Amino acid sequence: MASRLFMSVIVVAATALGATAASAAGCTGNVQFADAFGQADPGWPTADNMSIGGGKFQIKSDAGKDFWSIYGASLFGDADICVDVSVNTASDPSGPGAGIVFWLADTNNYYSVYIAPNGTAAIDRVQNGKLLSPVAWRKAASLKTGANAVNTIRLTLKGNSISCYFNDQLFYTVQGAQPQGGGQIGLEAWGEKANPNIWSFSNFKVTDPSQ
Repeated sequence: MASRLFMSVIVVAATALGATAASAAGCTGNVQFADAFGQADPGWPTADNMSIGGGKFQIKSDAGKDFWSIYGASLFGDADICVDVSVNTASDPSGPGAGIVFWLADTNNYYSVYIAPNGTAAIDRVQNGKLLSPVAWRKAASLKTGANAVNTIRLTLKGNSISCYFNDQLFYTVQGAQPQGGGQIGLEAWGEKANPNIWSFSNFKVTDPSQ
């Protein structure tokens, strides 16, 4: 089961309603934000262990270290958020992880969804600095496993509802607390304990949620 060792560079009360094998293609509405990562958008911060270009946002995570990158130019409330994610190596498939940070009001209050190369996933919330687990780490049947497998993460945010999909299959829907006026979004990744990992994100898009 993936673990997180926090080394913040920058910069969820929810009750699981259940998971079903529902298919849902997303991020087809009016575009709020899109980044093909052809070149660096100045809304992203700069850091030595991240790079943007060639269609990829890459986070180079040192062994046992966590890295965050929060987009600084917009707030998002109701939205569909989609991104493709992969990792270059996975000596310990339960060790590294990556995902999306969303509804970030500040570094003590935000939500996030993570996947690991062993096919597990989680939905986390940090509230008043305390880490909570609306959906604790568990198997997600629709996730592809291993190094270089590309998985699409999709979040549908409507009001206080959070629906998380992997490869167009529903993982869970939970109830959260959307911050007034929306919150920031970002990308996060961490390395396995004994080895560094490079996580790649592509096709990042935020649209109005489907009706």
